[in-house]
Amino acid sequence: MGSKEISRLNIEGLVAHRLKSRRLETAKDVLCKTELDLVELLDLPADVVAKAVAAISQNVAPTRRTVLEMYMDQQQPGDIQGGHLHTDLPKLPTNLPSLDDALRGGVPLGSITELVGPAGVGKTQLCLMLSIFATLPTDIGGLDGKCVYIDTENKFSAKRLIEIATMRLPDSFPDEQAVQHLTSRVLVLRPNSAIDLLTRLQKLEEAMIREKAKLIVLDSVAALVRSEYGHDQLQQRQDLLGRQAALLKYLAETFRIPVVVTNQVMAQMGAPSQQPNYGFVEHERKKLRPSPGYEDSTYDSSTVTAALGTKWAHAVNTRLVLERHAGQRYIRIAKSPMAPSLAFPYAIAAGGLYLSSSEVHDASAGGGTSILNEGSVTHSKPDDRFLMDVG
Repeated sequence: MGSKEISRLNIEGLVAHRLKSRRLETAKDVLCKTELDLVELLDLPADVVAKAVAAISQNVAPTRRTVLEMYMDQQQPGDIQGGHLHTDLPKLPTNLPSLDDALRGGVPLGSITELVGPAGVGKTQLCLMLSIFATLPTDIGGLDGKCVYIDTENKFSAKRLIEIATMRLPDSFPDEQAVQHLTSRVLVLRPNSAIDLLTRLQKLEEAMIREKAKLIVLDSVAALVRSEYGHDQLQQRQDLLGRQAALLKYLAETFRIPVVVTNQVMAQMGAPSQQPNYGFVEHERKKLRPSPGYEDSTYDSSTVTAALGTKWAHAVNTRLVLERHAGQRYIRIAKSPMAPSLAFPYAIAAGGLYLSSSEVHDASAGGGTSILNEGSVTHSKPDDRFLMDVG
């Protein structure tokens, strides 16, 4: 990756000294120049420069790998038993049991997972939960690492993070010392522009190594670009998003960590209504005026879709849609390489998101009418005293 610093590329001696003195600090700085330019700039023989360029190129170029090598890297110790390869790869659990079952363990490592939904539906709450879970020891389902939380909307709340941790996991956070340990492991970045975000992502690799981070949260990917780029700058916006997506994918794959991003929704005027019927909406769907805080209802022949367009959508490996219908919140698997399209009812409490029933709804083809596996999944319901409405 071009953002790698020369100091990490095993370039030593006079070449390393000359590169540093000429402020050529990253692989990109070197590889964007011709060898002739480098000979003149570094005042070194052509063969020495050529050898250094080759070494740098080899360090940053992707290596060829077989599927077996990739698969073996993804296995946890003990995953190969009796000569058989197990298909359940390590994940970051959401602690929403039915959802984790459908995703075969939780949020996948080494890829981008997107949370999509209107304001107030609980996307940031789920991000805070995942940040906490990533810091937990591996023997209780965590990743035992730090979390880099990139907050582009100034929505991150340390108070809410602590509340979720202590209410949901009182045994893991029984005292002030445990809470302080948690808060010291969540690193918050607040970029002030889309270019600033890109620059921070380019420099994030070093921080990931230094801090031993095991999760990246970007909340939200849409906020800065949508506020800074108008309709007459769509090409520039898409180019920037493409670069951001490439960096996030690189970090996810290189460190084999989950990258979780939130995305906003946008109205598509004149499009046919796509309001799902998760087994309870009448076939003759009524036009509903949007309720406060929820733009996903159907009105005036408009429907909502994830923001940022098709190019960004292709960069996402897993998409979870958080939405509300008939007063009930649902989290829906809209895109996954391993899970069917299912929807799960949930509520928000002091301890974060909880599944509000054991129902698993078929959400394929815009929302099916059958309910799958009803009553087959058990989980703890939230205490009604702590139920809250953030919508």
